[in-house]
Amino acid sequence: MKRIVSALLGLCLFVGVGSLVAQQATANHGVSLQSTRTDLTVTSAESETGNSTKIDSPPAIVTPPTIGAKDLKYLEPSVPDRILRAWQYQLQLLEQPAFIVATTGTTTTTISNPQKWLPQHAVIFQFSELFPRVTNFPAMVQAAYSVTHPGTLPSAGMLDPSLCRNHDTLECLASGGNVWGRLLSGAKLTFSVAQRDQVQQGVLLTNLSTSQGWGWNGQVDFDPSSLFITSANWKSAVSVLSKGGTATDGLCFFQNQKPSSDALRECENQFARPMLTSWTQKHGLTKLAAFAIPTFQLKYLSQFDFIKQGGLLIENPNLQRSLKSMTFTWDFRRLIAGPTDRVTIGTLYGQSVTSKDPKQATSGDANTSQLCVLSSGRFRSYVAVAPGSSMDSCRAVAVALGSVDRYAAACATDRKVDIGLSADVRVPLEEKNKPDTNCGWRLPPIVNVASNTP
Repeated sequence: MKRIVSALLGLCLFVGVGSLVAQQATANHGVSLQSTRTDLTVTSAESETGNSTKIDSPPAIVTPPTIGAKDLKYLEPSVPDRILRAWQYQLQLLEQPAFIVATTGTTTTTISNPQKWLPQHAVIFQFSELFPRVTNFPAMVQAAYSVTHPGTLPSAGMLDPSLCRNHDTLECLASGGNVWGRLLSGAKLTFSVAQRDQVQQGVLLTNLSTSQGWGWNGQVDFDPSSLFITSANWKSAVSVLSKGGTATDGLCFFQNQKPSSDALRECENQFARPMLTSWTQKHGLTKLAAFAIPTFQLKYLSQFDFIKQGGLLIENPNLQRSLKSMTFTWDFRRLIAGPTDRVTIGTLYGQSVTSKDPKQATSGDANTSQLCVLSSGRFRSYVAVAPGSSMDSCRAVAVALGSVDRYAAACATDRKVDIGLSADVRVPLEEKNKPDTNCGWRLPPIVNVASNTP
């Protein structure tokens, strides 16, 4: 019931935001692009320089569309299907020697083995099948988002409270669910029954009951690896937000920053080592959990409880019918990040710096387009140009149209329009006039060209 109420609340919130967007889109019509989207944010370098270029009606700034648990129901098995998937049946056949030495009464002879194969049947219950989001959550979210909101890039705040309640979007994607789901995903139960050899302690036994002729065993395996968020989880989460991520989703992966060894080490300290949650990481509880929670295995093995007296095997109720074996393994590798984790985080950090630093990027993003912004008094218009154009193309367009006072180069995505520093129509654009977002703008060739404007 709680999940149903949460889903209904999320749906009401989505409908409410959608109605507000429609109202704002109807009211704000001063600036238009050749696109059906209305949730665009315009950023301009004019605000930093104090220039007075204005716009009649700025585009509406809206909350990015979200998805909830209801949007994932077709991408994950139902609860009955998960329970069925969790069960496995295993058959093992053990070949026996063709001839054996056996004692019957007081006679010891070599006889043909009456059992050529000894079967063992096992039923396995894998708890990880009950929590498919632990390992597939980022891919499921990306698929659901592309279907629910086609043409929109995933971004911070894309998950409603039914999917992400207490953490930021990046951590929710990396964790793949709550702590209990990740904890139980490392557990596995095995129940097995194996036929015993009819020759025990050199004595050939016949007419054994089912409980005597078969060994009943059980095993519990627990590996806490799924409990911790590792560099592989961060990599999967970053791949979802790589186009629409923001600085609030992890400063290492989405912030506009210059590369530095100090920043890289800080990222490695925060993300390379396995952790439970960001809260436990800050309070040092992750190290305690990594040390205190071991890999655990418990085996329950039934015994053949007979003793040999006078060449015969006689059941003895005083013998222990089963023996248990327990193994604990503490893995200290969770306390210190290894080379693989460091390389993974370092690669993600390097990719974010390259994609966000316009000086390092050599070509535009495939999801961006080049626009020329033409200003005349209080009015502003946008003109699209061919990909890979130089900034001098905007000046040529401004001169050709006439009645243009200033012009600028801009980059447009499905989320915002990033406008560079504008210049007088008689002045060519320079490096400082490039917008922060890289969409492939090239500097004009260094030649002396006479202006066509009076």
